[in-house]
Amino acid sequence: MTFDGVLVIGLAMVIIGLAVSKGSQPERIGAGILGLSIVADLWVLALVGDWNFSVFSRSRLIIDLVELGLLLALALGANRVWPLFSAASQLLAVAGNLAVFGSEPGMEMAYWAVTQSPIFVQLFALGVGTLCHIRREAVIGNYRDWSASNPRAPE
Repeated sequence: MTFDGVLVIGLAMVIIGLAVSKGSQPERIGAGILGLSIVADLWVLALVGDWNFSVFSRSRLIIDLVELGLLLALALGANRVWPLFSAASQLLAVAGNLAVFGSEPGMEMAYWAVTQSPIFVQLFALGVGTLCHIRREAVIGNYRDWSASNPRAPE
């Protein structure tokens, strides 16, 4: 694994660890989604080798679609703003996959950028969201984790 890959995984471990240890249920779920996505990427890398961004990858699209669905569900149910940013960045990754599917050769750099950059936005959003949650709990105490319109939200 390259140095930048190790750096990204280290950063992810720190932010995911913060969210799991100090966050509430939405932060923990978000951390789980991002963690599973990273593990799925690493698993595919172990099976097929490095991503080749010169051709469309079905496995890359499948991972991105599953992550988008999970993040959208979290964003729609959580009483938080940060999941909206995570879901929006993941939507761009899926759109980038679909754009490359129908494009001419020579889009390697764009394909790489649009499918690999969302993790940075998502980690930033999760980290800032967790810090805001910690501060909000210190100021106002416990508050609702899930939106009132969520049918599964506890009373």
